[in-house]
Amino acid sequence: MSLSLLQKHLAYWMLFNEMKGVTTSSILDLLNRYGGLESAFLAYIRSKDALPIRVVKDRGVQSWERLAALYLRAVQTAERDQVRILTAIGKGYPKRLMKIPNMPPTLFVRGNADALNAQKAVAIVGTRKPSAYGRKKAYQIAHGLAKSGYVIISGLAFGIDTQAHLGALDAQGTTVAVLASYVCNIVPKSNQDIAERILSLNGAIASEYPPGTKPTRDKFVYRNRLIAALTDATIIVEGYLRSGTRHQASYSRELHRRIFVVSPDDRQDPQAELPLYLERRGAEAIESANDFLEAMESTKGDGIEGSKVRM
Repeated sequence: MSLSLLQKHLAYWMLFNEMKGVTTSSILDLLNRYGGLESAFLAYIRSKDALPIRVVKDRGVQSWERLAALYLRAVQTAERDQVRILTAIGKGYPKRLMKIPNMPPTLFVRGNADALNAQKAVAIVGTRKPSAYGRKKAYQIAHGLAKSGYVIISGLAFGIDTQAHLGALDAQGTTVAVLASYVCNIVPKSNQDIAERILSLNGAIASEYPPGTKPTRDKFVYRNRLIAALTDATIIVEGYLRSGTRHQASYSRELHRRIFVVSPDDRQDPQAELPLYLERRGAEAIESANDFLEAMESTKGDGIEGSKVRM
């Protein structure tokens, strides 16, 4: 296998990315100490006297040589798929992600990576089983904000996510999908056409997970922190009180992003639970894209930063 120094460099970034308990700052410390990622990796596993259990379990390999070869092939797979691999010290890595405590060491991107560095970006998320009202509001708000120059960020899931992406696309705007799987593994498969439209309109599909990664519940929850981090604010349309969408609100609060909710049409609908809960705790209620724009404009430059929501 003939590989360049850059490919080997990316492979070890990817490998560190999947090792539980290893942060970007600790990788940089090891890199500074040992002068190269391969040397840093060998020093790390020797200090632990074994490969991390998570890597052995997930990848089914027992030696570092085989593990390194696996990730070197993953780099080649990404290159064949025309997927960019961004590292925390490389060009194009999203600036907003560099400011969060659990930033991913590597990020995989299909399409326009610059969309991840947009000056104005908003997340629109919610339940996978929305009401007709919820679908309409997600679409209309995304459409209006995309027309106003916002990049719409969501997770390409059924329901509210789908409507948010469609609203932005129909406005000829830019939208970014953040996945809980490898960027070429679109889940659900029925949204493959939407994924292609996102790419065709200068948007992007991003993930921290390498080739071969399958989505799991914990990955869906964890990717929500990236959706929150890449934005100025999160708009929650509908959701149960105990749902994955609540994790999105929690990450937004932890990262000091503003939280908005769409006022429910039927306050007795179970899907109104989360918006009403968040509104009682300080989230800003809106009904349209204009409401959001006015709220953002009214607090520009007055020192208000982040969410005031109490979770």
